[in-house]
Amino acid sequence: MPERSVTPKKEETPARRVERIGAYVDGFMCEYAKESDRAAVILCAAKLDYLLLQILTKYLVPVPSGNDDFLSSDRARGTFSARITACYRLGLISPELARALNIFRRVRNDFAHEVSGGSLSSGSHRDRIRELADPFSRYKTFDGLQKMLVDRAGLDAGERVRLDFFAATTLLTSRLEILLDRLEPVATKPLGLIPESYLGELKNE
Repeated sequence: MPERSVTPKKEETPARRVERIGAYVDGFMCEYAKESDRAAVILCAAKLDYLLLQILTKYLVPVPSGNDDFLSSDRARGTFSARITACYRLGLISPELARALNIFRRVRNDFAHEVSGGSLSSGSHRDRIRELADPFSRYKTFDGLQKMLVDRAGLDAGERVRLDFFAATTLLTSRLEILLDRLEPVATKPLGLIPESYLGELKNE
C-alpha cells in the first residue's frame, strides 16, 4: 500500500468542538430541518457523498491534464457506496465510520425509491436511524447537540427520531470535514518505466 502522510494536528479542545459543530448547525442543518424528511435525507446524503469525493480527490495523485474522470458520477467509482469503500480501503476512515456511512446510504436509497414522501419515524427508517445514532448516543455531547438543534434549527424536542437523524448527520459531516482539512495528498515515489539500474548506461548517440 502507498505510504501516506497525514499532518499531525493538535487535539481539538471541547470549546472549539462546540464552536465548530455549532457552525454546522447554523450553516446548513437549520435549512435542512425545514425540509420534508425525504428531502432532508437526500440533501444530507448528497453533502456526505460530495465530501467523500473531495477527500478522494485531495488524496489521490492528481491528473496532469486536469481532466479527471476517475471518480466521476458516470463511473463505477463515482457512487456513494464506492466512495465509502475507497476511503475505507485506503485507510482514510475507520470500519465504524464506514459502517455508519453505509447505514446512511441505505436510508437514502430507501427514501429515493419511495413513491410517497416517507417519514423517518416509519418502521424500517426508524430502526436504521436508531442504529446510526447508537454509537453517538452514549456520549453527553450528543444530548447537547440535540438541544442545540432544538434551539437553533427549530426541531421538535419530542421527535426523537428526527433529532437522532440530524444530530448523527451533523457529526458525520463534521468528521469528514475534519479529515478533508487535515488530509495531505498521498506521499509515495511512483515506479518509473526505466529501472534505476539502467541509469548511466545510455548508449552513445
